This record gives sequence, structure tokens and C-alpha cells, in this order.
Amino acid sequence: MTRDAFPGADAHRFDGETPTQLELDRLVAQAQAVFAWRAEVDGLEAQGEVEGVTVTVDGNGNVRAIVVSDDACGDGGKRVAARVAAAAHEAHRLLGEQIRASAEAAFGAGSPVLRSVEGGIERRFSHPAGVLPEEEAKEAGPAGPTW
Repeated sequence: MTRDAFPGADAHRFDGETPTQLELDRLVAQAQAVFAWRAEVDGLEAQGEVEGVTVTVDGNGNVRAIVVSDDACGDGGKRVAARVAAAAHEAHRLLGEQIRASAEAAFGAGSPVLRSVEGGIERRFSHPAGVLPEEEAKEAGPAGPTW
């Protein structure tokens, strides 16, 4: 295994040994808990609101709605774009908080799974969204998934 999905877990725990039924049952229960938790996360939703712009994201961080009030449009398109980016960042930040709280409730404070989730949240949601200048956006091409 080249990437440790669960820091602290021993990828070679059963090398050369046959696991006991109790160990297998525990591993199955852990896997079921992870799948149940992931289904819960898929159902999460968060909204960020900045100066009349509301962005809604789903549990995967995908933008599901953008609502822009008439008042938010009064000072030009660049300001609207900046508000949309700021509202998206706020929605992602709030989603990260929900995911973390959900993982802590499911797996316990300080658990290896929680540490893994926290690392994913940091990588995915800690950097503010931004609007690239037009030339950079053309060079960057379409955005792809970040995790």
C-alpha cells in the first residue's frame, strides 16, 4: 500500500498470519462505520453568505446554488465575482466544520480516522476560493476535482 488512508493503522498487520474471527469482525465493523459515515456526509449541506451573495454546497463540496441579490450587483461584475468566491469559501469552511464534527461523533476524538478526515478538510477547504484574472483562467483550463 503506497498511501496510508488511516494514519496509525498497520498495513502489514496480518502479513504471514491468518486473522482471527474477532479481528475480522472488528475490521468489518470499522468498514461499515466508515461507509455509514460517508453516506451521512453526502447528505450534508452548507451555505456561505457574503454581502448579498449566498452559495450552497453539498457534502462533496460541489456548488449546488448561487443566489445573488439585486443589491449585490450595484458595484460591478468584478465585485459580484469576488463576493461569489468569498461566499463559496465560507460555505466550504462551514462544510468542513460539519464534516469534522460528524467524523468526531462517529469515530471519536483523536482517532486515526478523525486525523485523516482533518487532513482532507485542510487540503480541500482551507484555501480561499478566488477568481483568476481572465488570461490565467484561459491558460488554466477547466477545473478538475481536488481530492
